[in-house]
Amino acid sequence: MPKVELNLEDDELKELLLGDRDKAMQSIMAKILDEILKSEATEQIKAKAYERSDERTNSRNGYRVRQLTTRVGTLELHVPKLRHGNFSTQLFKRYQRSGPRIKKDHMTMNEISKNLGIGASTLHKWIKLFTETGEFGRGSGNFASDKDKEIARLKRQLRDAEGAIEVLKKSIGILSK
Repeated sequence: MPKVELNLEDDELKELLLGDRDKAMQSIMAKILDEILKSEATEQIKAKAYERSDERTNSRNGYRVRQLTTRVGTLELHVPKLRHGNFSTQLFKRYQRSGPRIKKDHMTMNEISKNLGIGASTLHKWIKLFTETGEFGRGSGNFASDKDKEIARLKRQLRDAEGAIEVLKKSIGILSK
């Protein structure tokens, strides 16, 4: 897979942190996928945009706007066109309009949980919580905010330091006898 560099504008970052996260994630995902598509086109052509090279095998010919439906929403992608032949990507199949889906009626809950790498009981709890409240829970191992996470980390660090002090006190007592 090609290496991609992504630059976010200030307003995109603010939207992600403070505003409509779903909209921001759609925008960021579209940017990432567009950059991957450009990079794949560069690999296929064997030259960057506007670059003159003896190794060049083709040239760009604009792009097609295509929609791809994903878990974060419908993304508008700019799929490169090539002057000779067709552009192919590893991201999705030709004419594919939606990302991979997990269809509950075709897979058992155990198969889905194994596919996601989580326990079946965890998946059942998440589904139950979502059907009851309409929201996704944060799980027992997570914290409500970064502040709570930092407080827990500091408490753990303090407890470890106090334990180390106790060990040192005991070892001083033993050595002084």
